Amino acid sequence: MAERLPTMLQVSAPAILEAEDDVGERVNDSGEVVPPGQIIADLLAAGLAAAGWKVEYRWSTYNTHAFDAQRADHRYDIEVGLVDRDAARWSITAKPRVGLMKRVFAGKLDPAEHELLRLDIDRTLKADSRVTPMGDWVAEDA
Repeated sequence: MAERLPTMLQVSAPAILEAEDDVGERVNDSGEVVPPGQIIADLLAAGLAAAGWKVEYRWSTYNTHAFDAQRADHRYDIEVGLVDRDAARWSITAKPRVGLMKRVFAGKLDPAEHELLRLDIDRTLKADSRVTPMGDWVAEDA
């Protein structure tokens, strides 16, 4: 069985949730309501870009904001979602990108590069006093 990489970090960010609430309901170009999390996603995308990661594609689902981060030959999906509004608790995930369907001949994972990605995310979050990590990175349940 392959080693599972730590892919999820939870953070507390009440000031960011308050700022999101102050902006009010956001809608995308299609008129769909955009979930909270854009501020943290913007923060992470800017921090990773400054650290040398290529950030090209961004999207949102009904409950998360996400973007694609790439360095060398590997790409990762970074997602930000509000887990608990009352506690202003957010989940950040950083997973190797597989696209809509897993590739038949998927490239070998690079644990050192994935660790660098997590380190760059940690540095970005640490630089913003509005965000407090709640523990360490963990492997998500399969």
